[in-house]
Amino acid sequence: MARSSCIPNPACTGNEQCRQGSLCDNGGCVATCSCTSDADAVKQGAGWCDLARNTCMQGTNPLGACTGAITCTTAPPICAEGEVAGRNNGCFTGTCRAIGACEAAPECRAISHEKDCLARSVDCSEVTVGHNCHRPDGSDCQAGDTNCVCLDIAFGACVDRQ
Repeated sequence: MARSSCIPNPACTGNEQCRQGSLCDNGGCVATCSCTSDADAVKQGAGWCDLARNTCMQGTNPLGACTGAITCTTAPPICAEGEVAGRNNGCFTGTCRAIGACEAAPECRAISHEKDCLARSVDCSEVTVGHNCHRPDGSDCQAGDTNCVCLDIAFGACVDRQ
């Protein structure tokens, strides 16, 4: 038995076929919202921001979140200045996220570069590590000593400001 029917072509088969601020849902473009960061999308009730299209998306960013507790033993990726490690379900995703695109400010301990830590001076403090440190009399410095001179001081960590 032959059947003839008309099935319209869908308006979209993927999000990239829809305008900024819209996503493809069941073959049609549906308005969500426009955004410039995950925080912007979250403020508007969405889950994350597709930065390539500046479009609010539902669910969790596939790159992972910038915040949240880490409960597994996976090592974080080495991220560039201005980035933090993405995380999902308590583990690092292996990706890095631009701090400015995050859903919320990352915890101080998630920041691994001095410049990024200093940019958060209101709530974060840098911890420095001295190398080859000596007292004025030439003896080695011990923890808690004052008047120590170090040949090199390096960024060690970023912590919550006390």
